[in-house]
Amino acid sequence: MFLDKHTLKKGGVINKIPKVVEIMSITIKDIAKELDISFSTVSRALRDDPQIAEETRKRVKKMAKSMGYRKSSIGSALVTGKNNVLGVIVTDMVRPFNLSIIGGAEKVARDNEFNIISCNSRSTLEGEKYATEVLMSQNVSGIIVASLSGFKDVDHILVARDKGVEVAVINRFINIDGIHTFVGEYLNSTICMMKHLFQEGHEEIAFVGFDKPLISQPVVERLAGYGRAMKEAGLKEDLVLRPNLEMNTTPEMEIEIGWELTEKILTRKHLPSAILAINDFFALGALRALYSKRLIVPNDITVVCCSDVVAPYQVPPLTTLREPYHIAGECAAQFLIERIKGNMLPIGYEKLDCQLVIRESCRCSLR
Repeated sequence: MFLDKHTLKKGGVINKIPKVVEIMSITIKDIAKELDISFSTVSRALRDDPQIAEETRKRVKKMAKSMGYRKSSIGSALVTGKNNVLGVIVTDMVRPFNLSIIGGAEKVARDNEFNIISCNSRSTLEGEKYATEVLMSQNVSGIIVASLSGFKDVDHILVARDKGVEVAVINRFINIDGIHTFVGEYLNSTICMMKHLFQEGHEEIAFVGFDKPLISQPVVERLAGYGRAMKEAGLKEDLVLRPNLEMNTTPEMEIEIGWELTEKILTRKHLPSAILAINDFFALGALRALYSKRLIVPNDITVVCCSDVVAPYQVPPLTTLREPYHIAGECAAQFLIERIKGNMLPIGYEKLDCQLVIRESCRCSLR
C-alpha cells in the first residue's frame, strides 16, 4: 500500500488519504510471452522436466529470476495435487542433533524451492501421531520422521504412505514397503572407536549410558558395538547404565545422569582407564564428576563419546564419533523431493558413515 499526493484538511488536521496501488505478480504466462515460447514449456522447464532441453530450462530460469518470478505453492498444488512442502518430525527442538537434521532438510528444500514444516513429537507415540496428522492436514508432499525407534505402532506412517505422501525415516528400522530409511553406521563406528582405545593400551573401558529398554536404534547399536569389541578382544564388559530411563530426557537430565553414573565408578577401589559415554551430554556429566574428584583427563583417565554436538567445546575437547545428522536431513529431503518430482528412486535402507574425530581427551594427545 502506498500513499498518494492528495490530502484532505479537516478541523485543521491534514489527513492523508491512502491510495491502494496494485502490485502485479509475475506469472508463467509473462515469462512465456517474454521468451516467445509456450506456457506449458515454461511450466515444465521450471519443474526441471527432463523432456525440456537443458538450454531451454536454463534460459527460462534466468528470465524468471530477472523478472522476479516466485512460484505459487497454491497454484502448483491445484495443478499437481501436491504442495512443495515437506514435514519433519523430531523428538524435540532442544537437542542440537535434531536441529542439525532440520537444518540439513531445510538447506536441500530451499535449493529446490520447497518449504519445511517442523513438528515436535515430545518423544511420545501420541506426539508422533499428532504431528503426522497435522502435517497431512497441511497437504505436505513428504514427511521425514526423525523420531524414536521404540515405537512398534507405525499405523500413522502407513496411513500417510497410503494417501500418497512420500515418507523417509531417519535412525529407525521400519521394514515396510514404501518407507525409505537412513541410519548412521553406529555399530561399526563404535567398534572403530573401541579399536582406537585398544591401540592406546586401554583394556578396562567402562560404558556409561542408557539401559536397553525404551531407547533409540543408535543407542542399541552403540551398546552392541561396545559389547562386540570387548568380546573379540577377550575383555570383560563394564556397563554402567541407567535402567528404565524415559525417552523424553533433556540434555540437562543426561548431564546429571552421566555425573551420577561416573560417581558410582569413582567409588571403586580400582578405576577403569577409559570411559565411553553414550553421547556428548553423558560425557559432560562424566567430566564434571571427574573434575569434582580432581582427576585430570586424559592424564588420569580417558573420556570419549558419541555424537559430536558439544564435544568440541569441552575442556579438554572430547574424542568422539561424529554422527551424520545434518547429512541425514539432506539425504532424506533430497530423496523425497526426487520422488515427488517423479524420479522414482528405489525404496530401501541406506547407511551413512560416522567419523572418528580424535581430540585431546585421549592419551595420544600426551605424546
